[in-house]
Amino acid sequence: MAVINGTSETDYLLGTDEDDQLYGMESDDFLIGSKGADLLDGGEGFDTVYYYGDGVESVHVEFNNGMLAVSGGDADGDTLVNIEKVVGTYGRDTFVGNSAGITFDGYLDDDLYIIGSEGVTAIEVEGGGYDEMQTSLNTIKLDAYVEKLVFTGSGDFTAYGNESDNVIIGGAGNDVLHGGAGADEFFGGAGFDMVSYADSDEGIILNLSLGGGVSGIATSDRYTDIEGFRGSDFDDVFISGDTPTVFDGAEGYDIVDYSSSAEGVNVEYRDGIFLPGVGGNAEGDVLLNVEKIVGSYSADHFTSNTAGVIFDGGMGDDVYTVGIAGVTLVEAQDGGTDSLFTSLTTMTLDPFIENLTYTGTADFTGYGNAENNVMIGGSGNDLFFGGAGGDAFNGGEGVDTVSYGDSDQAVAIDLTWGGHGTGIAQGDAYLDVENFRGSQFDDVFYATQAPWPTFDGAEGRDLVSFKYSMMGVTIDLRADAPPDRDGYSAAHFTSIELFEGSDQRDSFIGSSADDIFMGGGGSDLIDGGEGLDSAWYITSAEAVNVNLQTGINQGADAQDDQLTSIEWVMGSHFNDVLTGNDAGNYLEGGRGSDLIYGGEGADHLYGGLVSNIGPISLAGVADDAQADMLYGGAGDDVIQSAENDLGTQAFGEAGDDSISVVNGMADGGVGRDVLTGSGNAYQLFGGDNQDRLVLNLPGQNASGGFADGGQDDDTYVVNTTGLVTIQDSGNSLNDTLILNVIANASQLSVSRIGDDAYLHSANDGSTGIPVSGVKLQNWYANGNTIEHIQTADGQVYDLPATGDAFAMFG
Repeated sequence: MAVINGTSETDYLLGTDEDDQLYGMESDDFLIGSKGADLLDGGEGFDTVYYYGDGVESVHVEFNNGMLAVSGGDADGDTLVNIEKVVGTYGRDTFVGNSAGITFDGYLDDDLYIIGSEGVTAIEVEGGGYDEMQTSLNTIKLDAYVEKLVFTGSGDFTAYGNESDNVIIGGAGNDVLHGGAGADEFFGGAGFDMVSYADSDEGIILNLSLGGGVSGIATSDRYTDIEGFRGSDFDDVFISGDTPTVFDGAEGYDIVDYSSSAEGVNVEYRDGIFLPGVGGNAEGDVLLNVEKIVGSYSADHFTSNTAGVIFDGGMGDDVYTVGIAGVTLVEAQDGGTDSLFTSLTTMTLDPFIENLTYTGTADFTGYGNAENNVMIGGSGNDLFFGGAGGDAFNGGEGVDTVSYGDSDQAVAIDLTWGGHGTGIAQGDAYLDVENFRGSQFDDVFYATQAPWPTFDGAEGRDLVSFKYSMMGVTIDLRADAPPDRDGYSAAHFTSIELFEGSDQRDSFIGSSADDIFMGGGGSDLIDGGEGLDSAWYITSAEAVNVNLQTGINQGADAQDDQLTSIEWVMGSHFNDVLTGNDAGNYLEGGRGSDLIYGGEGADHLYGGLVSNIGPISLAGVADDAQADMLYGGAGDDVIQSAENDLGTQAFGEAGDDSISVVNGMADGGVGRDVLTGSGNAYQLFGGDNQDRLVLNLPGQNASGGFADGGQDDDTYVVNTTGLVTIQDSGNSLNDTLILNVIANASQLSVSRIGDDAYLHSANDGSTGIPVSGVKLQNWYANGNTIEHIQTADGQVYDLPATGDAFAMFG
């Protein structure tokens, strides 16, 4: 027997194969007794006993009530005193710790630690075998490189794994198991057991339909008899399996996903709490701290009266019941036909949800999306905005409105079921809707004789049309018109500028404002009432002959129409005849080469189209050059050719007339007339009395245009640097030529070419026949009948009657 004493320093004491006594004394000592029944006393300090070595059998070490007991291998018969750490062998050692203050180091091979007290430390090396810890403690954390943890106690157990691939086995209580990193396997046992990832420093993904974790520290984790999962403090995803489960998202933005469910699920979020799930993989599920639910590929139902949740129906025909703002719905394109039921008084359909139903009793405002929506109102006065798509509106009870105020273009709203809708109203259908409101643009409402809805055009120039009605329509816009249950009154129309009848016999009575009626086919009765009222035939398929004097109207849409208190008539796109009466009429030919007689009164005659026709389309209508015949008759008339005038003839006849042509002829006739040309092939003839002839050209270098003031003192106004021609055939002594493009007398040059005098700018660089200015035709052949010239600076120069009239100019 050897007795070995250490020193006050750190000692390494090695016994013999006999029964030795080793005393470490002070400091941190290392003792190896070897074989024999040894007394190993560490003394003071943190002292360690080693049992490893080649060929050494496994040992069994217990630490109870502060006393160590060892057996097996070299430990048989050993007595350990004042020892803080025991290092095992290369074999399968067992360590039992029921008192605090001991450290077990299993070293190599598959070791077992049985822990019954806090303060017991287990040490394993990486790759040092498959090690197991059994414990009766209710909370424990696996020491590093120990792979397996088994709870042997009673009550609820909380376990923390390590970075190894752990197996953690709970007991009969309600256990909370944390695996940490590594591919862990959890066995909950009896009770309600939860796997928690609260120790994760990133979000995790669990796919219970595949049996385990797929992301973060949950990767490759597997679960048996686990009833609940707690996520990390980050953004987690839980893909549910087919057993009832509790999902606690904890912090972060967390998702529970039922996309693997073979059947539809029913999830309800009420008063901030998710009720237990129903159906499919959601059956019996309890959700806590979850921000988003993803549905299955089947028909799911989601309900919420609490804000802050997101429902994603996924595929299938899903139903959403929403009772509060702040609930977000997500659907995939082509993800089924989905429906939203709401008691909120205002609701906007989220993208790709098709149907919206109001379940409340107040007035409802609903906004659709780009899908083909079905929108159903309640018992109140509802307002619908369908958005794009072919929508179906059912107003239900109350006075309901469909509005297109959300449109970024004009719409045509079709109430005839004839497929005439355009824009975002294309394909829309209506049931129990009493009011229709247009966009901010030029809209068309295609209506029928009944059931007499109301129309609000909003902004723009809007048309209510009955062209597709099978019955004649009655419209009375008088403010004091008696109620007529078989027709429309002023109360049916707001911001409507144009009215179009059917192909039957229609009746129109205007208001005190300016009304515009298009009778369409059939022999119509049109009474404009007060104001400046119009009868338009722009939609007629053939030419019309309208005579306000005789009241006999013929041709196409005008046939047998009766016009009363109509001041403005617009023709068709063909060659029309329009005749005014003794009042001041507005006669507008439109397209085609028209014959227009103003008659008595101060009339406005337009060869072309000048009115704002709003939504009436000119697509496919020929825009050929027009050669209209326009006769003002008596009265001070305003006559204007079409913009594409080529050969129009406009006659002012009696009265002081204002006539404008582009490439036509204007004859003022008798009276003080103002004649204006703007093309390059016009002819202006003043006729009798003092006339003003204005010559323009479409380009500064163009040429053309002719003016002859005729008798009496006329004024010619030249506003172009191009070349125009004037020949004054009158013999008065006070005609004036105003050259608005010649700055002053020093800038005026006169050139004689033959009998013609050319007045042009001194700076135009002309070397031959001038290409700008005024050609005074036959001036030198006794055509010198202009007595005054005025330049742009306002100076007037009198031309002498004899000699060289232009001697004062260059």
